[in-house]
Amino acid sequence: MPARFLLFVFFVSFVVPPLFAQQTANELRADNGLKKLSDRFADDKADREKLRQDILTFRRSFPGTRQAVKAAEMLRQLPGPMDELDPGKIRPLEVFDWQPKELVAVLGEHRGRQGGAVTGVAYSPDRKLVASVGAHLVRLWDTDPKRQLRLLTSLGAVNVNCVAISPDSKMLAAGGIGAIFLFDLDGKSGKLRVTIPAGSTTITGLAFDPKGKPILACGSYDTKVRFFDLDKKDPKEMEISLLAKHQASVNSIAYSPDGAYVASGSSDGTVRLWKVEGARTDEAAKFDANPQGVMAVAYSKDGHVLAAGCADGSIVTWNVVGSKASPRAAFGAPSASPIGSLAIAPGGATLVAGSADGMIRQWDISKKTPTKIGEFKGHAAAVTGVAWSADGGTIASSSSDWTVRLWDSATRRERVPPDGPLSYTYALAFSPDGTTLATGSYDHFVRLSSVTGDAPRERSAFTGNGSPVYSVAYAPDGKTLASGEQVGVVTFWIVTNAARPLPAGQIKDLPGYIYNLAFVPDGSRILVLHYQTAGLYDVKGHTRLHAFEGDPKGMGIAGISLSPDGNLVAAGSGYYLRKGNDLVKDKQGNYVYYDCFVRAWETDGGKLLHQEAAALPVYYVGFTPDARHAVSGGWEPNLRFWDVHGGEVKDAGKLLTSAGETPTGGGHAYRVQYNPDGRFLLTHGHDNRIVVWDAASRKKLHDWSLPEYTAMETFAPDSRHVAISLATGVTYVLRLDSPPRNAAK
Repeated sequence: MPARFLLFVFFVSFVVPPLFAQQTANELRADNGLKKLSDRFADDKADREKLRQDILTFRRSFPGTRQAVKAAEMLRQLPGPMDELDPGKIRPLEVFDWQPKELVAVLGEHRGRQGGAVTGVAYSPDRKLVASVGAHLVRLWDTDPKRQLRLLTSLGAVNVNCVAISPDSKMLAAGGIGAIFLFDLDGKSGKLRVTIPAGSTTITGLAFDPKGKPILACGSYDTKVRFFDLDKKDPKEMEISLLAKHQASVNSIAYSPDGAYVASGSSDGTVRLWKVEGARTDEAAKFDANPQGVMAVAYSKDGHVLAAGCADGSIVTWNVVGSKASPRAAFGAPSASPIGSLAIAPGGATLVAGSADGMIRQWDISKKTPTKIGEFKGHAAAVTGVAWSADGGTIASSSSDWTVRLWDSATRRERVPPDGPLSYTYALAFSPDGTTLATGSYDHFVRLSSVTGDAPRERSAFTGNGSPVYSVAYAPDGKTLASGEQVGVVTFWIVTNAARPLPAGQIKDLPGYIYNLAFVPDGSRILVLHYQTAGLYDVKGHTRLHAFEGDPKGMGIAGISLSPDGNLVAAGSGYYLRKGNDLVKDKQGNYVYYDCFVRAWETDGGKLLHQEAAALPVYYVGFTPDARHAVSGGWEPNLRFWDVHGGEVKDAGKLLTSAGETPTGGGHAYRVQYNPDGRFLLTHGHDNRIVVWDAASRKKLHDWSLPEYTAMETFAPDSRHVAISLATGVTYVLRLDSPPRNAAK
């Protein structure tokens, strides 16, 4: 069992009379102010919106006090701006049967969002589905209006890089590292049939026999082209041919339409043809294409044209008859933008090529000298895959910008342009008045959305330094927003007009990503968590006042939080002990961990007040709204609660339900946080499970296990709503409780 440990000790040696008198005066003002608010709350005739605004002001004036918590309790019982959010107004394309019943609003859209860089796309021959792969995900999409039908599978830690659909649209193959995953499709879903071992390196290309024979070909980084007999039940017996004549990675493969040949393109600069004759399969021809390497190959539908997309941005074509070929054309101005994918239209007259610069270019190849006839503009990162529909009317594309898109091949316009974030929404923050939700995303944008009507409305989208945004935080007065980016920059924005935010300075050249931001109660300073360390910075002068650091030999701070009264900073740390590239184990074979601590500092001055060792790494430490208690979570299967008020330290026990259930299902707790009135405690476990607990009884109230990876959660000021962001760029708003009908009572 992990050793029990204390959070920290806050020593108070003596208090001078003037300070004591000042604290007493503050407490008296808080008590008097709270009583006036309570009297108005009990008065049925009192203006409820004016009362809500005054409560918000009171909480900002007395942060981290019992009076502020009492005020938050009143706020929870008042009607608020988010109560108008109507789940009936959620667009039909954003409604799925796996969503929580508490869902009342959706920001962004699911359509076309992979949840990771998309590395391949395929159009089903029956034109009903588009399949995409990327990260550890295999997805199916309806071709009109491109709605996601279901997440076909999540392959855990296995990344998938390429995809192919069989000629009868009944099978799907996805290639990972050393394995091919074969699925049976039923039109709208799929079931994993078998996992086929295929070497030990990344599978880079897949192709089914076009005539329906049970043969699948694949290329890989290990220079080999493999063929598999899909009629075999034992995956180990499915390999029927192994060809290894390329001198470098095989990047793409394509079957000739008659099924007699397979073309492979390689980084060695060649295209090779393989005669497919069962176990006698062997090389039939070799063409020198481009010394920079071949990244993609494609046949025309009639099999008379073979095209190769090259690493220098050029395209080479041949006229082919069987294994015999003659040069046809070389075109496309060489550039620094490699062509990662290409496809020839069913009619054979045009070709599209996807490039690393995010462009899809269309070429007329019907004449002796090909001409560029248009561009498809929209992707924000490298295009990794292109595929034509069987009728030639639509082109599907995949990109490292995390999206799958459909284009009208004639107009070169997207059939349904994307709405909202393109990818991963990392950061969330409600404005202090609860009317606006700020989000920061991997697509480099900060967005401000109004949450005051029956459905959320995006009011503005803006970007700072053109890098992913990992954190956002509002100043206590709501007039300033801070955003933290991947490039180590914190940008301040004046958001008094949410439709036109204005930049107001930056803190630059910080070490690493900006993971977390928190303003002190008076808004004059900001706590910044960056790579391995954290610091307190002056907002006006943009200078660091002091640092908060873990063991310099460790992995640094994992998570950090500021107490609601702004007096304390607490952080967790710890990771595997390494020796070189290897993880260290003890004599019993257990992993050894290093720098497992909970630390607490004085915010002003940065003095380390206490550090307590833990048996396992600690991810996060969160404070209760009155700053009297804290909870820590990490690799230990339970949360630990701590009393931290008045200089006394007491372990308050672990979070267990009456059934003895641990908060994270026996796994890691990535994040823990209380809502503003301290009634709810939210935990986010390593298994993507989000649970809301009754903080007093420690009983489970809400339990969500979403099939989409969740990135961040934050409570609204009314204590009754919570926002959850997904890796697809979508943000959910959920209602935990409705205000009493008679708010005065």
